[in-house]
Amino acid sequence: MDKLNIHYVHMNPVVLDRILRYLNGNRSSYKENKSDYADNNFRKKQEYVPGFPPSKIKQIQMFPDNEKLDRIKFFVLNGDTSNLRQTANISDGNGNMINQWTVDGNKIRLTLFNGITLLKKWEENEIISRTSGFEELEKRGSWVDPKSDFLNVIWGMYVQRKEGIKNGFSFFSRSLRHNKDIHDGMGGTAYKGNLDIEGSLSVKKEIWHTGGYQFSKKYQATKDSVFDKRIGYAVGLYNFVYDDLRRGVCVMQFIDEMCDGAWKLKYLRCDKEDMGWGKRGEGGGEKFGGKYDQLISWGSPKVTFRWDNSVTWFDSPFAYEIDVTDEMTSTAKNAPLIEPR
Repeated sequence: MDKLNIHYVHMNPVVLDRILRYLNGNRSSYKENKSDYADNNFRKKQEYVPGFPPSKIKQIQMFPDNEKLDRIKFFVLNGDTSNLRQTANISDGNGNMINQWTVDGNKIRLTLFNGITLLKKWEENEIISRTSGFEELEKRGSWVDPKSDFLNVIWGMYVQRKEGIKNGFSFFSRSLRHNKDIHDGMGGTAYKGNLDIEGSLSVKKEIWHTGGYQFSKKYQATKDSVFDKRIGYAVGLYNFVYDDLRRGVCVMQFIDEMCDGAWKLKYLRCDKEDMGWGKRGEGGGEKFGGKYDQLISWGSPKVTFRWDNSVTWFDSPFAYEIDVTDEMTSTAKNAPLIEPR
């Protein structure tokens, strides 16, 4: 079995050995995890956003059994989330009976790992602390391992807001841990797709946590409010290169209003290297040796689903790697840039 290629600078050898033993299967087998949670589970489910099938090159995907979410160890409760439980059994748009789930807490963070890497907080902290800055992250290509981390990824779930209309839903990836006390918040790099309760979509780029925020304009995606309606929401990211050799990240957002699996692409805009979507000085990427408008080009072993101060029922979370086709690259090159708010 090949070791995961993680580069650390002057890491304590004892700590490094503990992390490598963990990632290479000392506590849970790499081979077993990949087989049981990625490949086999995918073959059983065969579910994805139409037009964007799972990667044939990098077969990293998680389609957890919605009937057994409480027993899937790669679906992790973070923030102050607790008490994952079933709350309803309803019929979806195709007439299938679906279990809905809910959790307690005011800061809900539901994390779905890739089925291979499952990190504890101290392990995430150590990786962040020993990463020198954005230049190293770009060279490494990923927070943990570019061969198994999500990079070009689509992730989503079905949600139904039961109480609370102030805060919507925020789905994000390309971060490791959002904690301002660990390496000054460098681990909180992310592109975040946002669905508001009134049905509008927007994007937030978090260059670091909690000071590197950039916000986009909002675009209405649904005719009416989504309050107390079960709706599918998914976000996609993929990297590409423009004809002028500048790099780009395409941000997609999908909605399934009928809950029948017929996802519709509602948002597609791009962040382009040197487009200026950032802040000078300590408020942007320069804080960690990058560009002020740093492009978040690296992968992560997880995706996260977030909502705050509300009661939400949800079901059927998923995440999977996609292959970037020539058609997708052409679409991204000709797509509008993200409009700052």
